[in-house]
Amino acid sequence: MTVNYDDFHRVACTTKIKEIRDGWYLFEDTVFYGEKGGMPDDKGTINGLPVTAMKWDGDELLHQVDGTLQNPVEMAVDWPLRLLNTAVQTGLHCLDSYYEQTGQRIIAFSVNPDNQWYETDGPAADLSDVQRYIDEVIAADHPVRFTYVKGADYPDPAYRKYEQVRLVEIADVNTQPCGTLHVSRTGEIGSFVLLGSEKTSRGTKVFFTCGPVTAMRLKEYHRIMEEVGRTLSAKGEEMIETAVHLQTLNRTMKKEIEGLRKETAALKAEALKTRPETVIETAAGDLNELRSIAQVIMNGVSGTKVLYCPQETETLFALISSENKARVLLDGLKQHFAVTGGGSPKMAAAKASADAEAFLAVLSRLLEEQ
Repeated sequence: MTVNYDDFHRVACTTKIKEIRDGWYLFEDTVFYGEKGGMPDDKGTINGLPVTAMKWDGDELLHQVDGTLQNPVEMAVDWPLRLLNTAVQTGLHCLDSYYEQTGQRIIAFSVNPDNQWYETDGPAADLSDVQRYIDEVIAADHPVRFTYVKGADYPDPAYRKYEQVRLVEIADVNTQPCGTLHVSRTGEIGSFVLLGSEKTSRGTKVFFTCGPVTAMRLKEYHRIMEEVGRTLSAKGEEMIETAVHLQTLNRTMKKEIEGLRKETAALKAEALKTRPETVIETAAGDLNELRSIAQVIMNGVSGTKVLYCPQETETLFALISSENKARVLLDGLKQHFAVTGGGSPKMAAAKASADAEAFLAVLSRLLEEQ
């Protein structure tokens, strides 16, 4: 634990290089936070050079930069990102206490600005109650304090292996061990907006936005809504009505298209019914259309009939047999080509990974063997 992280406002300092380990710099002091405890790395510069990576070696934080450093060392952390990452940590601490009161725990979370969420180990809580609670904590602007105790004196045996345990105390709201950065007062969280929840195998996932992310998401949602409004030529509540109308229209059109597809298949089938050939090339748009054509003419076939449709790198086909040999033919083709599809002994539809010439050559041999 380090008191460097007790003041999250500390985002700049002057220091010296303590050691260089295989291209990684260790400094006498640092204002950078390295990923740990669910909190991402800080971003920023050292002597004007971007910090490209950080890693922990025990309690020592090593830094990499895009270039070479010399003393003196000037550090500068990206403040907007620091605030973004820090606010959510303190907000989750506050919510820990809310869920403890309901007999639940927060068991996982994501602070990714594009996908902020936390997961509890119980059923969904009333989000309006949770929202009211966190709003009151933020509005109260409680101070956040840090104290250090010996690990051997801490009640939880899991922490006794540590020489020192850092406690984060948020007034009478929450106190727990934590080594990450935290805001100085709960008011600095700014906002913690619950967006919705979904059931998981372990409990409930709650989606939210926190701090600066709320403004970012609001601007993005506003941009999307404006774009949708222009596309639909509607505003506000009209967009919902227009979207519902389009959805209804889409369902109607799908039904009409399906009806036309069946009519087209029936017309093509009528044209094929009277043809005497055993193997007939046909122009089908896809395997579903070919299957529909085969189903229409299936009851009028005596013996075996094969419909095929050449594609660029494969061949669509339908096998029709009044003698229940369609699956036998299909299995025979599978011995020579990769075939996807299936059907019944009377009719099978599939596609083979072969051009028409190769397909017809194998098919001819199989028909002769019947």
